[in-house]
Amino acid sequence: MASVQSNSWEPRTPLPTSERAPENRAWPSTDDSELLETHEELLVRAVADSVTEALQRDLTASVLELQAATAQAHETIQGLQQQISSFHTKATARVVEHQVQMQAVAESARQHARREMAIMQERIEQLQTALSASHSEAEQARSVTEQARSDAVQARREAELARSEAERARSDAVQARREAVQARSEAEQARSEAAMQLKTVQLMRVKPNGDLEWGTTEEDSEDVEMLRARCEVLRCMLECTRPRQMAAKSNAFKAAAQGRPSGKRVEARSAADTGQVKNAVAESVHQRAQREMVVLQERIDQMRTAYSTSRIEAEQQARRVVEQARDEGKQLGAQMVATQQPLEVAETEAHELRRQLGEKRMLANKAAREMHRDHFNSDAGLAMRAEIEIEKETLRLVRAGNIKAAMQLQAKKEIVQLWRGKADGAAESVGSRPIGAPVGSLADELVDIFIQYRIPAMPKYEFSNLC
Repeated sequence: MASVQSNSWEPRTPLPTSERAPENRAWPSTDDSELLETHEELLVRAVADSVTEALQRDLTASVLELQAATAQAHETIQGLQQQISSFHTKATARVVEHQVQMQAVAESARQHARREMAIMQERIEQLQTALSASHSEAEQARSVTEQARSDAVQARREAELARSEAERARSDAVQARREAVQARSEAEQARSEAAMQLKTVQLMRVKPNGDLEWGTTEEDSEDVEMLRARCEVLRCMLECTRPRQMAAKSNAFKAAAQGRPSGKRVEARSAADTGQVKNAVAESVHQRAQREMVVLQERIDQMRTAYSTSRIEAEQQARRVVEQARDEGKQLGAQMVATQQPLEVAETEAHELRRQLGEKRMLANKAAREMHRDHFNSDAGLAMRAEIEIEKETLRLVRAGNIKAAMQLQAKKEIVQLWRGKADGAAESVGSRPIGAPVGSLADELVDIFIQYRIPAMPKYEFSNLC
């Protein structure tokens, strides 16, 4: 204002007066020249007075206009300050609301990610539990298979032992059969010898001179023969029980009896009795051997039956165990395959969920950045920032006294307000004052405004604290 007044009240260069005219001109000093100079001075003074009055009228009009413009400028400044304060309030409220919305979006995305992570962790734990259960079942089946294998080996060993016992019993039976056959042959031989000796004794008899002759005598007592027979039987029994001790005595007794007359007869009878005893003993031995053979044969048959039964049972048990182990192995293999497939599917799902979660986080961060970027780079944001800069520049121009430029900026501000209203979806009224036709499009006007007033670039926001 002071600059405007100083410019308006600058002293003008005075016009040349009549007192200075003689200095510039060399006129002759005559009365006519003096009259002429006086007339010119009067004219000059009249012109100067009229000019001065016109200047005073112009100055008064300019002062009035300046006062009116100053008052209007003060009113405009106050209105602009109010609009700037209200705009700052609205902008702050919008920024706070946007931050609250972004925090809500980030919190919801975080909660959703936590829920998905919890579900995925629970699914992984379930699959791990199923896998551990399948591993334990596989170990149990393996232990059962090993037990069945050991049982089969034990059954095979028992079968081999039974086979060896059967072979031993068979060899014992063969040996007993051989001994029985040998005893039978010895008994047959003894029977034949006793029969021959008995015939010989029956045909022989003792003469008066003490020699033996064929025939029989009636003088022999049956008691003596019975006693002799019993003695021979006892001797044979003693020989059977104690062969080493009685052999020498019997031989000595036989040798002593050979020197007597009746020794040959006695020896023959004793030999016959001995043959009978041997035959009886051989028969008893043969019968005992037959009984032992029957018992051994029965035992062999029992052992064969037990061996065949045990072998069949062992083979059946081993076959059942092997089939059961094979079935359990197949079932466990199928269970392992069935468990492995869900595990692979679960791992694939976990990887897919992790990838989707990462993508969702990236999309959420990108959406937040785009929301901020769209908010500050959209038409409404650009118009808002342009309006703020126009208000600041208008205030600066008004303070500098450049009212004309300030009024032009107000016209551009109204254009920006129209653009912001269209961008927000609700057109705002910009006053009843007519708006001049803008030069070029609104985008060109905004570009000019941004270039002219050097509006700073959009601030960059970091969203690392939201994730």
